[in-house]
Amino acid sequence: MNGEPSDAQSENPEPPPAEPAPPQPQHMVLCRRCRRFSPADAVRCLFCRAPSRDPEAERSAARERFETEETGKRFSALFWIFGLLLAVNVQLFWYFRDTPDVKPLTEPMVRNSAMALTVAEAVDALLVIFAFARLRTVIEPAPGIGRRRRLGWLLAIPLLALLLAANTGYHWVLMTIADIKPEVDEIVTSGHHRIWLLALYCVQPAIIEELFCRRLAFDFFSHHTTVGTAAFASAAMFASMHTGALVAFPYFVLFGFVMAWLRWWSGSLVLPMILHFAHNFLISIHELATT
Repeated sequence: MNGEPSDAQSENPEPPPAEPAPPQPQHMVLCRRCRRFSPADAVRCLFCRAPSRDPEAERSAARERFETEETGKRFSALFWIFGLLLAVNVQLFWYFRDTPDVKPLTEPMVRNSAMALTVAEAVDALLVIFAFARLRTVIEPAPGIGRRRRLGWLLAIPLLALLLAANTGYHWVLMTIADIKPEVDEIVTSGHHRIWLLALYCVQPAIIEELFCRRLAFDFFSHHTTVGTAAFASAAMFASMHTGALVAFPYFVLFGFVMAWLRWWSGSLVLPMILHFAHNFLISIHELATT
């Protein structure tokens, strides 16, 4: 009893004190002023008292800078191709302006015009295919596209009919109110090389113009603005590419706007390509039937 441990104490000795945990390595950041390292949680540099940088904020800012630079590159590439397409169409426009005004057009004149149109469309096709090959992986369809696929296909035929009616009404307004006579495509109505010309007027635009305006341009703008604004921007680019029919610029904007929404609803290029082909084919047939 005199200082001797009891049986309970001898059976349950006290555990030795725990060793202190080894100090954890502290994350350090480099000061942008004095180029020395300070703890990451320090508000100011321990040496020069400059405000410390937030690593997470810096990483976020770096990601934003990278995304901004990439967006700028895509925007630049897209508009370089657009500028080249405009240059080709302006050159074709001046070629037809310099063609002698001879009526009716002879077969050699129609053949030369068809050859010039074929070369121009081939250059356009190469430019768009090059742009698509370079940009298709970095300009992806915007989230939400294709969620109303059935609606897009159901509205296709009614919208095509409305567009054709709008085209007829617009030309009627030009002739009766504005006293402007719309230009008749004398190459198509000449009667020479009809199949060749119909292919140039219907097949290539339906594929190449939709690939550029609705796949690249519309999808690019859809990532950075609303769908309506993206549709209008791509439609304005589409209308600008038709330099040979400047008087019909408002109608081309309307047509491109509708095609962009069909692209958004259906989520596919097939629908606007089919309607574009049908639209051009029906208008060409109407011109042939009325002359």
